[in-house]
Amino acid sequence: MIIATEPGEAITSADFEAAIEAKFPSAYKEITLRTTAQKVASSWDQSGHLHQEKPGSKIRTRVCPTSAGTTYALMLGHLEGARGQALFKTLWTRVLDQPVSHLVDLAASASQEGLLEFRSAGGIVEVTFHQLLRPFDDGQGALL
Repeated sequence: MIIATEPGEAITSADFEAAIEAKFPSAYKEITLRTTAQKVASSWDQSGHLHQEKPGSKIRTRVCPTSAGTTYALMLGHLEGARGQALFKTLWTRVLDQPVSHLVDLAASASQEGLLEFRSAGGIVEVTFHQLLRPFDDGQGALL
């Protein structure tokens, strides 16, 4: 629902309730549906995707992702099996509200910060997470 809503459009609690009901028909009692919709809206508000104009209504806003947030989105796509250029077209990167070209720039910044490994040449993109996905060692040779 968030991705389908353009920045500047209003979203109400009723919209979230309808989306939940459409996905899980008759699964929740009215009070549970209302409470869940409010909590979901609050989560999107905290992520920066929504801004409250008045009680019960929020406005969709465009987020400004960081290199760390981009790394997280790319890693989630990687864990789902996406590789190369496809990493920049997953649900996780679409939620970042940025064109692929900006996400590539953020990935390059993340690489400079040591958050991931990023290489791009001749239209071929490679993104790896050797540091983040390395096995943990307890100092005595046992993996945690």
